[in-house]
Amino acid sequence: MTTSKLQPGRANGSNISTLPVGPSALAGLSLLGLFAGARLLDDEAQLVFLVVGTLLSLAAALWRGLRLPAQGGVRSLRVRAAAAHAAIFGGGLLATLAVRATLDDDLAAITASLALLGCVGGGFVLGALELLMAQSRSTGIVDAARVQRATSTAVTLVAGVAMLAGLVYGVNKQDVRFDLAYAAPTSPSGATLALLDTAVCGPSKEKPELFLFFERGSTALAELQDYFAILQQKGARIETLDQAMDPALSKAIKVSKNGYVGFRCGEKTESWSVGAEREDAQKKLQKLDEEVRTRLGKISRDPVNVYMTVGHGERPVDESDKSGRPAAKGLKKLLEAQNVKPKKLGVGDGLTSAVPADAGLVVVLGPQQPFLPEEARTLALYVDGGGALALFVDPPTPGAVDVGVAASLQPVLDALSLRLGGFEVVNEKEYVKQSGTKADFAFVFSTSFGSHKSVKTLNAARGKAALLFLQAQSIARSDSATPAGEKNKDLKISMIARSRPASWSDVDGNRAFDEATEKKDILDFAAVVEKKLGEKEARALVAGDSDVVADALLSNEANAIFTYEAFQWLLRDDQAASGAVTVSDDVPIRHTRDEDTAWFYGTILAGPTVVLAVGIGSVRLRRRKKPATATTTKETP
Repeated sequence: MTTSKLQPGRANGSNISTLPVGPSALAGLSLLGLFAGARLLDDEAQLVFLVVGTLLSLAAALWRGLRLPAQGGVRSLRVRAAAAHAAIFGGGLLATLAVRATLDDDLAAITASLALLGCVGGGFVLGALELLMAQSRSTGIVDAARVQRATSTAVTLVAGVAMLAGLVYGVNKQDVRFDLAYAAPTSPSGATLALLDTAVCGPSKEKPELFLFFERGSTALAELQDYFAILQQKGARIETLDQAMDPALSKAIKVSKNGYVGFRCGEKTESWSVGAEREDAQKKLQKLDEEVRTRLGKISRDPVNVYMTVGHGERPVDESDKSGRPAAKGLKKLLEAQNVKPKKLGVGDGLTSAVPADAGLVVVLGPQQPFLPEEARTLALYVDGGGALALFVDPPTPGAVDVGVAASLQPVLDALSLRLGGFEVVNEKEYVKQSGTKADFAFVFSTSFGSHKSVKTLNAARGKAALLFLQAQSIARSDSATPAGEKNKDLKISMIARSRPASWSDVDGNRAFDEATEKKDILDFAAVVEKKLGEKEARALVAGDSDVVADALLSNEANAIFTYEAFQWLLRDDQAASGAVTVSDDVPIRHTRDEDTAWFYGTILAGPTVVLAVGIGSVRLRRRKKPATATTTKETP
């Protein structure tokens, strides 16, 4: 009897020398060079490492590809390895293009993603190949079929990740959202509570009355009770009753059936139809806080006219404009909640001659075209006459021609003793992550606020609230604000929102710090001005970003609070108690560069490494538990 050990077949007689480890080692060096160039270095050193890393990957691909055997299983393996080297080479070229070329945000993001996919995908396939070939090199025998299956699995995994990444990117760009909620908010917003805090009715100065006209057991009433219970705790007089039980009250508030919320403050009344049952009220419940705040404003405040300039590409307050610029519908609603009537003010409305005498406030919201000299002079005279002005001026778009918006408003800025920075403020360490590109460096925030009535709540919540600015320029006192050696007692300028440390005005528009022309510092995003003119007092708010009060950012609680309190101050309503608006402990998500780096490598490298290690360990454990190698026997006669 003879015994022969079953062995994997040699790949067509080829030994392991046909699959040298050299190209893989060279590919590893190329990946290290590309990583250093893309993530760790800047300027000339960055370019050198990117080019060297790309050339090393090309050399590895040629080394592997030029020595392909004529036939057999090893040839198939080497073809796959050469393809992986080519993927790394392509990734290196794309990484160099993404980092060093000037591309728009979308193209830069796609290029960087493809570069990462090529480098990581190629490296993953090579790693899988080398891992499986390690044992074969010690024995000189290649189980080609097993290695082919493993590399095929690696390629499939990389392709799946690529498809998933593309799907996520496409969905994110499409930005399709579905709101399946219908329940009412369980608590009033800070703006509504602040409005209630200042509301007084009649000579007795009592709080407003709110009447819930619902039958007992109404499912819609059940959705409202928590919300109105908090209003009652804050002083509102709440009463729940059936409409048929008090026809006189129902008639006075103009309610004809159940399913209404009535409001009364002195002689003023308002009503809002909700629906008697949850199914009827489903769509309206989501707007509960907005509707309550608007009607509280109408019954507790005298109407005020607010004029908004038009004709200069200002940000719309009704619908987004044709360019897709987000509107400021939320700002309009907040103003209407204070019984404000927004009106237009352009050349046809007399802006070149005088601001209407009934104006309680004039708002200039993110103009994109310059003002006429006569218009700017009218606004300056309005401020010098004791008027109230809100001026939001966006910085010039990097790379675009400055059309001179800030220059055209210089007479107004001179009247306020302020000047604009003229360039986008960026911060590469502390910013809000949105696109994953350098454009995010301009999505900055403020957690430091001045001691002023216009930001009293944010100042009290310092460190908990982050006021977001999508693209902002700095605000500073002009050189003539206070003459040397003198103090202007009639002029008070307060900086109310400051940047994070290490921010700078991006003079060259590349969103990268240039030590020769730029300086990192703490900058101011917004200022308020109080100017005494005899018995009158002019008030003004100047901010270097109009997005801070636009719909894109107004959903952030700090931005909503800033908008409400700043305009409350501009409208000369100083009666609200400090801290009337609450800030939750849930601070909007902010990213620093170090945090992003930790999360990036933790998810891209650490996570897969742990999974791979667990997989290898389990496979080895199963092999050890298998019975001895099978044998075949052959009997001899």
